[in-house]
Amino acid sequence: MASPGGAIARALHHLPHLRQLALKGVIKDDRTVRSISTLLRSTPGLDVLTLSLVRPQKPKPYYLGIDSDDDEDDYSYSDDDDAAAALDTRVRLPPALWEAQVECLQRLRKMKLLNYKGTPCERMLARFLLSKASALQQLEVTLPAKTAKDRVKKLTDELRFWRADNRTRLLYFV
Repeated sequence: MASPGGAIARALHHLPHLRQLALKGVIKDDRTVRSISTLLRSTPGLDVLTLSLVRPQKPKPYYLGIDSDDDEDDYSYSDDDDAAAALDTRVRLPPALWEAQVECLQRLRKMKLLNYKGTPCERMLARFLLSKASALQQLEVTLPAKTAKDRVKKLTDELRFWRADNRTRLLYFV
């Protein structure tokens, strides 16, 4: 019987040969950004990177003996929470991340950011990737449909400013 560790080891063996990589998930904190950086260090031949950014799921109601209308469930989730947090104009990269050498970013040709809302952690990841991607030819950014026009302008200006090469073509979709 094969162990799960063996499957992981076989998958890791192929990372240096990857040409395209698609990642999907929630960017919840700077540790997630550092984990992505670590993974990218293992893929020196990468040409295309796609990041599908997912929103955290709302908690599911607790139905075991408690009425969901009770006052005990005081958690409220709102997309406005993400938007309010994203209004902070500073994007600070941890020193360890800023100093990280990621070989694939020096040859990466195309990057896609799907469902980019501009939360602080998403912005940290975007700044890290764009500032290190010196050979990037094209960046495709898909913003959520409900994004306000002034917010779209702020995010696009920010991404344009962070790119390492001014010749990088930026494409935005709303």
